[in-house]
Amino acid sequence: EENQDETFAVFTVTLSPPSDKTVTVNYQTQDGTAKAPGDYTATSGSLEFEPGDTTKEIRVTVNSDDVVENNETFTLVLSNAVNADIGDPVGVGTIIDTTNTIDPLLDTLVRFNNLYPTLASDLKALETGLTDDNQTTVTSALNAFATLAEDVARSWQIWQPIAIAQASRQTVHYNIDENLSADQETKTVIITPTNNLPVADQQILDIELPGYELNDTRQNDVTTNSPTVPYTTIEYDFTKLLDATGVETFGESALPDRKVTVTNLDVLDYQNAWGAIRLARNKNLIDGRETNAAFIFQTPEVRFKNRITPLIVNDKRWDIADLGDSRSKTLTEHLEELFKVLLPAMINRPYDIRISCQYAFALASNTNEEELLASLPVLLTPRFTVQKSGYSTDMLQVTQQLRTNIVREIENWQTQKNPNQSRGRYLFSFSLFSNPENVSSTENPNLPLLTVENLNLLLTDIIEG
Repeated sequence: EENQDETFAVFTVTLSPPSDKTVTVNYQTQDGTAKAPGDYTATSGSLEFEPGDTTKEIRVTVNSDDVVENNETFTLVLSNAVNADIGDPVGVGTIIDTTNTIDPLLDTLVRFNNLYPTLASDLKALETGLTDDNQTTVTSALNAFATLAEDVARSWQIWQPIAIAQASRQTVHYNIDENLSADQETKTVIITPTNNLPVADQQILDIELPGYELNDTRQNDVTTNSPTVPYTTIEYDFTKLLDATGVETFGESALPDRKVTVTNLDVLDYQNAWGAIRLARNKNLIDGRETNAAFIFQTPEVRFKNRITPLIVNDKRWDIADLGDSRSKTLTEHLEELFKVLLPAMINRPYDIRISCQYAFALASNTNEEELLASLPVLLTPRFTVQKSGYSTDMLQVTQQLRTNIVREIENWQTQKNPNQSRGRYLFSFSLFSNPENVSSTENPNLPLLTVENLNLLLTDIIEG
């Protein structure tokens, strides 16, 4: 707490529950990394709680200076309580060194930009000279300007743009060049994987340019409708649309949004994929000439970085009985067919799975065969890690016990509840999560990857095994 002349550390002492007697307790400060009398004023005394009182404050004077130091602490110790017991006898006070706090450069520049117009208006009086009427305003404006300029200078000293740019260059996996024709009617977008990207990790990138229509696609200079990996280059040729109304632009600029899509990204193989973009502007201002490096602007990747491993949710109803050779199967066989469709046959890397099951009963249906369902929970499995077991990477073999447990739980529920067979069904939901494997939870924090819901299985399609 601060007032115009002094700064205090305020400790609050609480009596709970309130007492019908007078309660007293002694207190005294003790040095830690902060030392009295240099950093704070040693304080001691006694608190008195009248009947019904619950809180008292102790104020300790903290000394201010212009010396840059680390944050320091001292303690306040309670002792010798009368008519009460001391639950927590020690309180910690932290003296924060505000002289050592440097704001990021962007923050100080924004602050300077916002406040300077007002200061410039006040300082304009200097053009005609100081008077008794404007001296106070001008002095305050000069002091504020000096503080803003000092903040910017201090932040500038610790700013390291070159280190950020050099670090980001090591992680570029694709170069995407967009070239506009001389008549400004066509564009060619060229995607080139860099040497930093292993060939096995190449992905197909689709490009969308608002206001333009895709004409041709070439892979390694050969026209194709379906690019495949690996590749050296993929080129997309676009033609400008005659009517480009409704094209979305980036923020307040006139530049249309570009869209880059990673197609068929396997969320189980790339469980914690990240994407980042570094923009280079004014690099090729004149064909055949090299642009002065001072006019090339490159953004650091960290400004445009985000996870690209999606959480995919499918809520379209699937009929489990359509899987396999016949609709009528045992529950064990239905689940086996479902696992075959939803999960890869071979386990390349671990992932977690959680399965829920509900019993649903059709209360009514309309002419479009849409049904009003009432549902009851049947089971929710704990997370199960699908991973290599011994030498086996066969998914069906690894998950066999999981399926057995699910069947047993559902059959037990069915025996106890005796649900309606003719209009009842089970609704399954599968949720897949990333698995940290041999990395830290920070690198792969067990995130949701895929949810498949409304997996429908009519009770009439289940036969006893």
